[in-house]
Amino acid sequence: IQGTAAVCLAGLYSAMRLRAASRLIAEKLLFLGAGEAAAGIAALVVAAMVAEGLSEEEARRRCWFVDTKGLVVKSRGELAAHKAPYAHEHEAPPDLLSAVRALRPTALIGASGQGQAFSRPVIETMLPRASAW
Repeated sequence: IQGTAAVCLAGLYSAMRLRAASRLIAEKLLFLGAGEAAAGIAALVVAAMVAEGLSEEEARRRCWFVDTKGLVVKSRGELAAHKAPYAHEHEAPPDLLSAVRALRPTALIGASGQGQAFSRPVIETMLPRASAW
C-alpha cells in the first residue's frame, strides 16, 4: 500500500508539472475504489497537503471515494473505519460518471479491480477540467 501510494503521489506531482499547477492543495481527487489501497493513497496525499499548509480535515475534504454503492457520503450510515474520514456531506451519486459530474474533480485515481470504469463518457466529462494540460 505504501509503495502504491508513493507512486500515485509522484504521478500527481508529475501531472501537476505538465499543466503548470503549483500546489497539490488546489486539487480535488476522486478515487474509484474505497478499499485499503485507496485509503492508503489518500492518507499519503493528505499528509502531502498538510505539508503544503492545509489542516488534516481540509485535506481530507479534497479526497472523495466511489465504491460499489456509489459516492462515499456520511448519509450512507455504516461505513468501514478506513472510509469514514473521507465521507462527506453530499448527495449520493450512484456511480463514477455521476460523481464526476457532481464533484468536478481535477484528478481520477483508479484503486479498484473494476475494468473499463474510466469509460469514454467519464473521460469526456473530465476533459473540460483537463483542458489546461
